[in-house]
Amino acid sequence: MGLASKIRQTLLNVFGYYLHEAKTMSVGTNYAVDLVQKIGLQPKTIFDVGANIGQTVDFYRNIYPKASIYSFEPIPKTFSKLQKYCSQKNGVHCFNIAFGETTESMDIEVVKDETSVTNSLSNEFQANLKKDSESYETVRIKVEMLDDFVKKNDIPQIDLLKIDTEGYEIAVLNGVEKLLASGKVSAIICEAGFMRSNSRNTYFGDINDLLEQHGYSLFGIYEMGHIGFIKARHYGNLLYISKDYRENKYKNWQIGY
Repeated sequence: MGLASKIRQTLLNVFGYYLHEAKTMSVGTNYAVDLVQKIGLQPKTIFDVGANIGQTVDFYRNIYPKASIYSFEPIPKTFSKLQKYCSQKNGVHCFNIAFGETTESMDIEVVKDETSVTNSLSNEFQANLKKDSESYETVRIKVEMLDDFVKKNDIPQIDLLKIDTEGYEIAVLNGVEKLLASGKVSAIICEAGFMRSNSRNTYFGDINDLLEQHGYSLFGIYEMGHIGFIKARHYGNLLYISKDYRENKYKNWQIGY
């Protein structure tokens, strides 16, 4: 065993930490490391769909300080907190809308706590909510197609599209079909469940089939949670790369090309 391996093993045994050189860590270990060091993505435009109160804004600003971040949150009370939190952050633009496969206004049941991350436009997800008048309320939200939004706002390219919509991912992706077909979304990170019986998260296979049709390839799986594994509710985040980026810009981090 080499010196580096001995040090790692000692840290693991004594302190419970595992030390590893970032650039040689296995794909899926660290999302930020993979984006920057393995994929080499340098985005100018990031879309944060399902931004909640802005938990991911600082994460993306820390690794991509020059990027413009578009944050979208449809729940009015939650959006107010997002807007307030991001008001002094340069390059962050907040919008009180949801994305889907149609343009419409719709009523959904949401948790009254504006910081909740369990709200969704998914009918199946809403049907599984515990009906408690003191905990839930009905709100009207605005839904647009992402294709229409980028056209209206003259945004030709999304370098990184993050989707966290609690079971509504397929509808969001169906609404950006034109941009996906043209390869104008370089990378997509979205939450997915790994069993069809998981009513909260979109099934991995459905997302994978849809994105493969547009030439996207799965790069890695991140933050795979096993809290609900016994009941098949475990989930994780999937990172996909477009065919154009994979063939023309990506360099294999393991062999140097």
